[in-house]
Amino acid sequence: MDDDSQMATTPIQAPTDALPAPAARPPRSLAAGTAGVLTAVLALLGIGMLVAQVAGAAQHHPGPGALTVAAHMAGAVLGIWCYRLATRRSGLVRWLGFAALPVMIAALLWVFWWSPT
Repeated sequence: MDDDSQMATTPIQAPTDALPAPAARPPRSLAAGTAGVLTAVLALLGIGMLVAQVAGAAQHHPGPGALTVAAHMAGAVLGIWCYRLATRRSGLVRWLGFAALPVMIAALLWVFWWSPT
């Protein structure tokens, strides 16, 4: 008996057959998408203020100021935290995290951009 004939009748399993099927991603909600956009707005405001301060200092201009930069950076960090609450928690905590994002954006824009001084 030939050894090649026995090997030809044995089914060979492809390496990809042993891999599990990838898990389907859960659908994202409208609230999670909106929270992501609002978080991006806060992060861009924080980064923009930091860049403005550094650019102003490099050209010997006062820039927006340390308080403004610190408030915008804190808003960005808090925004990321609220985003994590809005996308990874459930119930009231999720909706509080989601509701805090536009409140923080409105507060930052009012106090540091629009308020008459």
